[in-house]
Amino acid sequence: MNNAGIMQYKNLRAPAADLAGLMAEMNINVGGVNRHDLPRSSASLTANNGTVINVSSALAFVPLPAAPVYSATKAAIHSYTQSLRFQLEQTGVEVIELMPPAVKLTWWQTLPRATASL
Repeated sequence: MNNAGIMQYKNLRAPAADLAGLMAEMNINVGGVNRHDLPRSSASLTANNGTVINVSSALAFVPLPAAPVYSATKAAIHSYTQSLRFQLEQTGVEVIELMPPAVKLTWWQTLPRATASL
């Protein structure tokens, strides 16, 4: 099971001063899920009809304006998982994408609703 993610609020109308922060969010969210070494583990996965589970988010389809990079990275995980599923379809390895929806938690109430409030 592959799951990784940090969410940083970004105002896209402001100058992009923090390229390192943007790339950190990309590297963690996309790189963290793609970390498995499939070529090395594929023999074991295939022999056991294994399963790969990647966690994306419903934000891949309905992006949160205050978290554009996070939403984009989850869309990337969605696309990557589809490609992985097609590439492994003849191997017996099952590829599943888990897309959790928004859940009303305490921190959700403090979330900026639009980039104007960032």
